Amino acid sequence: MKNFNKVCGAALSLALLLNLVGPFSAFAATTPSLSDAAAYVVLASTYTNTSATTLSGSVGFTTGPAVAPLGTHASYGSGAPYSAAGTAQGSALANLNSQACSFSFASGAINLSTDTTHGAIGVYTPGVYCVIGAMDVGGPLTLSGNGTFIFRSTGALTSTAGAIVSLAGGSACDVFWTPGGATTLAANTTFVGTVIDDAGVTVGANTNWTGQALAYGGTVTTDTDTISVPSCAAAVEEPPAVTTGTLSVIKQVTNNNSGTSVAADFNLHVKLSGSDVASSPAVGLVAPGRSYTLTAGTYTVSEDANTAYTASFSGDCDSSGNVTMNAGSNLTCTITNDDVAVAAIATTGTITVTKVVVNTGGGTAVVGSFPLFINGTSATSGVAATLAAPAAYTVTETASTNYTGVFSGDCNASGVIDLAVSENATCTLTNTYTAPAVDAAPEVLAPVEEVLIEEVADAAPVTATAPVVIPTLPDTGLAPFSKFLLALAVLSGLCALGLFASVTFKKTKI
Repeated sequence: MKNFNKVCGAALSLALLLNLVGPFSAFAATTPSLSDAAAYVVLASTYTNTSATTLSGSVGFTTGPAVAPLGTHASYGSGAPYSAAGTAQGSALANLNSQACSFSFASGAINLSTDTTHGAIGVYTPGVYCVIGAMDVGGPLTLSGNGTFIFRSTGALTSTAGAIVSLAGGSACDVFWTPGGATTLAANTTFVGTVIDDAGVTVGANTNWTGQALAYGGTVTTDTDTISVPSCAAAVEEPPAVTTGTLSVIKQVTNNNSGTSVAADFNLHVKLSGSDVASSPAVGLVAPGRSYTLTAGTYTVSEDANTAYTASFSGDCDSSGNVTMNAGSNLTCTITNDDVAVAAIATTGTITVTKVVVNTGGGTAVVGSFPLFINGTSATSGVAATLAAPAAYTVTETASTNYTGVFSGDCNASGVIDLAVSENATCTLTNTYTAPAVDAAPEVLAPVEEVLIEEVADAAPVTATAPVVIPTLPDTGLAPFSKFLLALAVLSGLCALGLFASVTFKKTKI
């Protein structure tokens, strides 16, 4: 009996040494803590979604999708705890990569659904499965038993269309995929577990996935998919205290009257107490719109004026664009712009001409003394005239003697106004009185000259044998009186010459 016990003891020791009894506990896989990343169904730098996808869980990103996902999201966008979740993802990945391999496949790409080297085809028990190359789920794959499943590769993770990964007794909270390359799940895949892959995760259409797509440093792309974070993940950590809410501002444009504007043609504002918040103003975006992370308070959504469109508000904001944000709120405000019929668009402006009369210096004119005109049409001082716009107009008046007019206001020095649509222009025309100049006294020397000439004519006549012709004196440029003296001197000379001739004639006769 003693010899039998010795033999049995030796055989048991040998069996344990040769690992015939079972795997060593050192090779058992363990589930790491995801901490702040546990509640995220999608965690990415850029999240892209092209169709109706339903996500159950928080969605983190810095660049959001063109089409917002459906579902309930405790956190959405880059608000807390987005950054902390990125750190938690890195810590969890480091833990998973540090665990020893329970089974290593031969080098090269492995189809996990058809491999038989690890055990029964398409069936895996808890452990760490290591692949030097790419791994593919090419058909049905069953995770059997309670425990942690880790699939780690140096290459990409893919699935074929319609592939199915299912659980038999385990939990999706304990399934992890950590590929070294990008993850691409084909259309109609049924998938389980958390993928941690900063190289990017692309999910084909109609995929049903219980797990998480964690790619904090990369891109996650979905398309008509349903992804739900495992129910255990939310209970791992207490949710952080929420101090902010999210406001999505959506721009819609209706062009049913020949309008051509698009959402980006409108400049939108989100203001708190009259001041723009961070990232405001910004051009409009169609649904899901532009997202703002805001503290509690009442905000006003508005846009720059565009007379070719009417604006209306809907969603969580009131008819004036006011919206009240509470911590944890996820609100939406939609601004819809409808193009205005061409006939209703303003095509006029007004011009008010004002007459001012300044009578300093003795003037007596009044405003009515100066009839006013706009492009030749009578205008009334101080009364606005409605005119077609845009167009150029000239203000004129009927002038009044001794008054000088000066233009001011919106018209130039010549009275011209370039009237814009909806403009209320003014033009002031000021007339100032100027007294007339006094004429100089008339010259009075001519009558004196005539009197002197008459006196000479009344002098004693001179007898002569022949008529005496008095030559016309040349114009000497002398004053009239000086001319008279010169004429007198000439006449005196002629008289003397006549007297001399008479005396000589008498002597000759004797």
